[in-house]
Amino acid sequence: TWTFGVVFTGIGGLDNLTASIDAYNIEMEDAISRIDPVFIYEQCFNADGVSNPTLSINDPGGYCAMIGRQPFTGERDTVQAPFLNQGALKTSGVDLAVNWGFDLRNGGSLSFSSQASILNEFKLQDSPTQPFLDAKGTLAEGGQFDYRLNSTLGYTFSGGRANVGLRWFHLPSVKDAAAIRPTTLLGT
Repeated sequence: TWTFGVVFTGIGGLDNLTASIDAYNIEMEDAISRIDPVFIYEQCFNADGVSNPTLSINDPGGYCAMIGRQPFTGERDTVQAPFLNQGALKTSGVDLAVNWGFDLRNGGSLSFSSQASILNEFKLQDSPTQPFLDAKGTLAEGGQFDYRLNSTLGYTFSGGRANVGLRWFHLPSVKDAAAIRPTTLLGT
């Protein structure tokens, strides 16, 4: 893991203007996370051609045992998706922030702040033997948006006893979480 950040104050001679930039790069092996239920089905039903070639209920990875069945109909019911040490995780990006405020003639003050997070990559493995899946721009892993923008415009009344503000939070369009899985494994 590495991070690097810089804070700027008094930009352009304005004492009330600050900005910061932070870059990060994180790589983890044996990351602890919940097994993806789709991955469990892929392994049980041998979607990769090597995980369970005999389609045995007692597959080598124990994935079939994680798929629950309705006791009366035999239909699939629930999937146990425990937390395990899985494959690896790689993520990197940049966070930017700008804050600006100034006093008005009427004794009040106006402020503006904006934060942006830009995701460079977010890749993960279901297990150490699997290829990396690119989750950037999808709802996988809680939503890995290409960027996030949060801005606030505020006004503080004279004396500082009350303030009002307007906040805007923007997220770009994303693909469904299933988009990180190869379509050949999903049967589509």
